[in-house]
Amino acid sequence: MITSPKHTAAAEQITSPRTLLIVRPVTTTGAIRFVFDGGTTQDSAGKEGLANLMTGLFDDGAGDLDSDAFQVTVDHSRAEMSFDAQRDGIYG
Repeated sequence: MITSPKHTAAAEQITSPRTLLIVRPVTTTGAIRFVFDGGTTQDSAGKEGLANLMTGLFDDGAGDLDSDAFQVTVDHSRAEMSFDAQRDGIYG
């Protein structure tokens, strides 16, 4: 699990009744991209679609989490995951 340090801000006192204080927390973002050579051209004869099946299963649960629990965990962490099988490679 990747975590980021907590960001804290100094407290501000607002005395005017018409003042609106909007605080936007700092959001740390990152991206990971990868490609495995091969792709759908590596599917064996009679097993066309195997690479697509594999990419469809990449986010179908993990460890002791079934598919639904895994998706909820990913959603709550505000992460996004996508995988794609193309002719020249498996992309994620």
